Amino acid sequence: MRKKRVYDEQIIKRLKGILLELFIERRELWSDLYNKFKNDYSAEKDTEKLTEEEVLEQMHGSPELKGLDEYIASFCALGNKSQSQEIVNEYLKTRK
Repeated sequence: MRKKRVYDEQIIKRLKGILLELFIERRELWSDLYNKFKNDYSAEKDTEKLTEEEVLEQMHGSPELKGLDEYIASFCALGNKSQSQEIVNEYLKTRK
């Protein structure tokens, strides 16, 4: 995180905490989407319509899940390019 390999333990703990929060948020979103799609699938279950695999594929392509996955990926990418304090500050600005 820093070129001199001097790590600020509080910043690292904070980064880990932020990533944990993001993954918890992702898990909750996944659960909500799964229930929504499962209920929609059960209500409309018709052999002429979508299969369960197609429903799961639509879930994976949902804009909410994609958006959060992209945010997590960009957050992780910042770790290789920026100072750790900048990462924390950026997170605090965008995720309030």
